[in-house]
Amino acid sequence: MVQLVKTSRSHRENREFKSHWAHQQNDQMKFKKLIVLDKHTFSEKQQEELKKLAEKFEIYNDIPQTNQEIIKRIGNSDGVIVNWTSLGKEVFDACKDIKYIGVVATGYGWLDVPYAVKKDIVVTNVPAYSTESVAELVFGQLISLMRKTHEAETITRSGKFEQTGLQGRELQGKTIGIVGLGNIGKRVAEIAQAFGMNVIYWNRTRKPDFENKGIKYSDLEDLFRQSDIVTVHLASTPETRELVGEKHFSKLKERSIFVNMASGDVIDENALIKFLEKGKIKAIFDVYENHKPKETFIKNKNMLLTPEIGFFTEESLNRLNDIAIENARSYLEGKIQNKVATAIRQDEKEQEKIEDY
Repeated sequence: MVQLVKTSRSHRENREFKSHWAHQQNDQMKFKKLIVLDKHTFSEKQQEELKKLAEKFEIYNDIPQTNQEIIKRIGNSDGVIVNWTSLGKEVFDACKDIKYIGVVATGYGWLDVPYAVKKDIVVTNVPAYSTESVAELVFGQLISLMRKTHEAETITRSGKFEQTGLQGRELQGKTIGIVGLGNIGKRVAEIAQAFGMNVIYWNRTRKPDFENKGIKYSDLEDLFRQSDIVTVHLASTPETRELVGEKHFSKLKERSIFVNMASGDVIDENALIKFLEKGKIKAIFDVYENHKPKETFIKNKNMLLTPEIGFFTEESLNRLNDIAIENARSYLEGKIQNKVATAIRQDEKEQEKIEDY
């Protein structure tokens, strides 16, 4: 049984909580020290906005490689802005001043949220900022792969002008299976229908409003069996880790295409490569476990790979960074927005995210 957890506070804790906000307000609602911990895309103007939120502000633009380096950077910061770096028990225990973590992304599987909550650290994320960007890239890459546009350009630039070996396939009439019908999954479904595709989906909870639009629900294994194209749009959480594996890939049709633009650790990458090496299916990847493609992926000619550019558009990044700044500002004002939802599994006593991607 899974239920939402509402953090309860004792009278003493409530007094301390109110006192904390009163202190912040008396201090012009600022962090004592705010740090941007790793790689970022904040413009100079956006960095100035962040500076206004803190008495002291530090910003980095590379990824710390060890917990020792992470701990040294954070130091006595009470506010941390993070995008790429894993934060867990060792860091939280060492950096006792952390009160707020602003994740500059939608997913946060690399962050130990249950332990952060236990330490009374508020965690926020940025939902729905890249919906259009990711959904558009799904179909851009599908068309590129199915119409062999990369090969066609190479042939044309070589001085040849011929169609030999370039016969492609259409999207219209194909069945696309969407794993995860959150914001991005829903937008992918809408675009797929515009292309005249048959759309089926799997989600932890059914979506009757979309089923009324002609989208059919399927269990996960049958979705892989029916689909010409499978595209995954699930957030990284403990319960979604390697959710898609060998038993699913074994159901794929010959010549089918598997797309992952969600999170690397949702997929059992080692299981997938076995099927790609047989040459019967192809794959499109923009995200990877540990944020980089395996050597076996790089060498495999049945994959179309990009370096995590799904979110990387001018419009998407502006939304992402503006919302991240507003999350931090709202926290200081005592009206938290986009707080990461947690849940507790009664039988295991462990907290998990249950929101849709």
